[in-house]
Amino acid sequence: IMLIIIIQINPKLTSDYFSITKIFSMREGEDGQSSSRITSSINILFYAYCSLMLGYFLMIIFHYAPSYYTSALSFQANTFWVAIVQWLELSLIVLALCFVKIAIVYSLSFVFGMPEVGGIHFFNWVRLLLGVFGILTVVLFLYFISHGQQEIFYVTILRIMSWVLAGWMILIIFKLYRQAGHSMFHLFSYICATELIPFLITIKVLYY
Repeated sequence: IMLIIIIQINPKLTSDYFSITKIFSMREGEDGQSSSRITSSINILFYAYCSLMLGYFLMIIFHYAPSYYTSALSFQANTFWVAIVQWLELSLIVLALCFVKIAIVYSLSFVFGMPEVGGIHFFNWVRLLLGVFGILTVVLFLYFISHGQQEIFYVTILRIMSWVLAGWMILIIFKLYRQAGHSMFHLFSYICATELIPFLITIKVLYY
C-alpha cells in the first residue's frame, strides 16, 4: 500500500529510484532527480519504505541465523506479534541510520570541498538499497513462505549483503569521479570516511 501511494505521488522519482541500470550507469544527475531536496516529504517516504523492507529482510535472516551471529540473538520471535514488534524495531533502527547517513554524507562532502556530490552520493545509496536489496528481499521472502529452513541459505544471503556493500564502495568512486573534479586520491579519502568506516562497523555488528 505504501509503495502504491509513493508511485501515485511521484511516478518519475519512483522509476528513477528503482532503476537497476542507473545504479551502474556513470552518467548521473542530468535529469535533476539526484540533486532534488533529499529531505523532502516524498524522499522521506522512500526512506521509510526502504527501512521497512530492510527490517523485514533482517528479521527473517536473524530468525534462522546460527547462534554465533550475536546480533541475531536479540531478534528471535516466537509469536506473530513479537515478530511484528521486532520488525518495527529493526525498521526504526534502519531509518535512524538513514538519517545518520545523510548527516555523514553531506557534512563530509562539504568538509572535503565537494558539496555537489552529496545529493548524488546519497540518492544512489538509497537506489542501491531499493533495487538490489529489494531483489534479495523478494528472493528471501519466496524461500521463506515455501517453508525453506536451510540455515546455509540464510547465511549465504547475509554474506551476499556484505559483498554488495563492498562492491558499492568501488562503484560509487567511479560514479562520483566524473562529478567531483578532484583527484582520485581525494575522492578515495572521502569514500573511506563516508563508506569504508561505516561498512566495517556494519560488518562488526552483523557478523561478530
